[in-house]
Amino acid sequence: MKKDKALLFLPYLAPYRINALNEIGKYYDLTVVFLLENTISIKYDQKVLRSMLKVDYIVLTSGFTIKSRQIRFGILKLIKRHKPKVIFSNEYGLTSLLVSLFKYMKLFNYKHISTTSDNRIMAASTHLVRRIARYFVLKSCEGLIVYNQETKDWYQDHYRNLKVRICPNIQNPDDLLKNTERYEALAKSYVEQYGLQGKKVYLFIGRLHPMKALDKLIANFKKVREPNEILLLVGDGPLKEELKKQIQDLNLGNDVLLPGKFEGNKLFAWYKVADLFILASNHEPFGAVINESLILGTPVLCSSVAGATYFIEEGMNGLIFDPHDSADFIEKFRLARNIFKDFNSAGANLMKIGFEESLEVYQSLYQEIKR
Repeated sequence: MKKDKALLFLPYLAPYRINALNEIGKYYDLTVVFLLENTISIKYDQKVLRSMLKVDYIVLTSGFTIKSRQIRFGILKLIKRHKPKVIFSNEYGLTSLLVSLFKYMKLFNYKHISTTSDNRIMAASTHLVRRIARYFVLKSCEGLIVYNQETKDWYQDHYRNLKVRICPNIQNPDDLLKNTERYEALAKSYVEQYGLQGKKVYLFIGRLHPMKALDKLIANFKKVREPNEILLLVGDGPLKEELKKQIQDLNLGNDVLLPGKFEGNKLFAWYKVADLFILASNHEPFGAVINESLILGTPVLCSSVAGATYFIEEGMNGLIFDPHDSADFIEKFRLARNIFKDFNSAGANLMKIGFEESLEVYQSLYQEIKR
């Protein structure tokens, strides 16, 4: 059976998107259009990532960028060439506005579905220019895909004629778990290399960036840590030197470690070292690391602003705290320490939401709106 042609626009290819794109490719004759060669903040090995894609893709770099906003030439020509039945645009930038404009002008006869990484707080508090752009994009859209129920409820209340569906930023557990033996071998080497034998390990993975609130995490960890506990901050970023100084000033040199940046199996192995994963962000559209941690069997302590709280069943696979309330963090940290004290040895997949069922929204929503 011939598949309908689809275009899907994204800013760049990140590791956590690969599974989802390949799954969407089962439903469509799909071409993914990336607007950047790589993310600005984290330089992924794009050659390796693209080799894992099972769908066609284009990197559209003709144009320019203003303050992280991609202005790309050739969108009209691209749509003419591919003649898509459906276009999935991303967020409310110029590309999405053009897709909406071409549809409004009736230059083409495609269905338009937008996707957004907004959480409820972001959707409600966005600035005026983005609110105006969002209005025009969603006015021509037949559907919108969001990450969680709270965000869906907000959009449904404010755009009552819009069909809003949920598909979280989710990875295929089979793909992650197939290398478990390799992760465990690497984890064993990390334990030896960093002197973690007999330690209770708390882990963060991501950019060392102000929105991750790592300075606050370190300060709170000092208040609650016990002698056998270690905090690992795995990653790189603009705050690295400041965090090193903070660790030194607080006399935590042996208790808070910065191992550096890792990718692929070497990155995923860190979850097998940890007893608890902590995401303390004060701003976080989603937080793909929560999905990774749960798949690999590590429970989580997660900021309430992260969209990935959608994956958490409190007391079962994690706990949620208010990132603006240190007392709440300390209370939930102590509770997590007790509830999840034996989880590290179990290592079972803690995800309660299915991968294929989640991605099926990309097909079912299209089928619904094309009737």
